[in-house]
Amino acid sequence: MADRMEDKPLHLLRADGDSHSKGEKTMMNREKEEEKQMREILFRGKHDYGIGGIWEYGAYFRYLPYTQAPLSPAPAEDKYRHIIVYTGFSDWNMPCTLAGGEVDPKSVGQYIGFTDKNGKKIFEGDYVRMRSGTVRLVVFTHGSFGYFCSDEIVDFMPFAELFKLGYTSDDFEVAGNMFDNPEMNKKEEKNEPNGR
Repeated sequence: MADRMEDKPLHLLRADGDSHSKGEKTMMNREKEEEKQMREILFRGKHDYGIGGIWEYGAYFRYLPYTQAPLSPAPAEDKYRHIIVYTGFSDWNMPCTLAGGEVDPKSVGQYIGFTDKNGKKIFEGDYVRMRSGTVRLVVFTHGSFGYFCSDEIVDFMPFAELFKLGYTSDDFEVAGNMFDNPEMNKKEEKNEPNGR
């Protein structure tokens, strides 16, 4: 018997002992699906050059600009620097440099992994207008990005749950953010029902 099970590598065997290229294709398709499901990790932060502030997008980096002496007390939060790092410009076949800008730590927010109906990325600290017209502030709490429906913590609605319930990007539109549009802090409504 020339085509015995033990003659084939284990990764090419199915439960019935046959080799299968379909199984390999299924595994490759599964890996591609997993890649699609991984969300982009991106931060933004605002720094002020005296011209109204500029948003930087990239990786977030918080560091202490000096070496801490051993056994000394923890430094105060205002001693840390907050940087958004991004890839700088380079010419053809030249190495890319990293660039970055120091940002206001209160303005740092993470991309939540979803876009609005216009394809604009939604960040923590953005105000989103729901299909109903209600405006909500995007926050990160309890390990999820979402918004509060009222002042009580039990009325927190994660975006991931909304998409499981059938919501799509067409149900949201970025209406501004809490740094560029502070007047929206007062306009945010507090009593939208959990349904559509």
